[in-house]
Amino acid sequence: MHITQGDLERKAVIVSWVTQKARGSNTVLYWKDHSCKMLKAHGKSKTYKFYNYTSNHIHHCTLRNLEYDTKYDYMVGVRQTERKFWFFTPPKPGPDVPCMFGLIGNCVLKTN
Repeated sequence: MHITQGDLERKAVIVSWVTQKARGSNTVLYWKDHSCKMLKAHGKSKTYKFYNYTSNHIHHCTLRNLEYDTKYDYMVGVRQTERKFWFFTPPKPGPDVPCMFGLIGNCVLKTN
């Protein structure tokens, strides 16, 4: 499960997850913590092939129009293998608001 900033205004996040054999649901249900109003977003899934390897199903879904500095609960695997998680949205951008970024990657150093 991965959460990524989804827009420049910090009001969206991208939820990513993997399902193994079956494609599964691309739907994410989400709601503000302690709220009864459930929202729904639909994403996409893809697989990739490399030689004789085929990846599992990789899902990406963007949750938009979120409120700043708020805890959200969300669920993936709707009507199948449901899993529930949560995240906090960042504070509203401003001149005195710190922002920390993480970078994840695969750096390959090639020498001849």
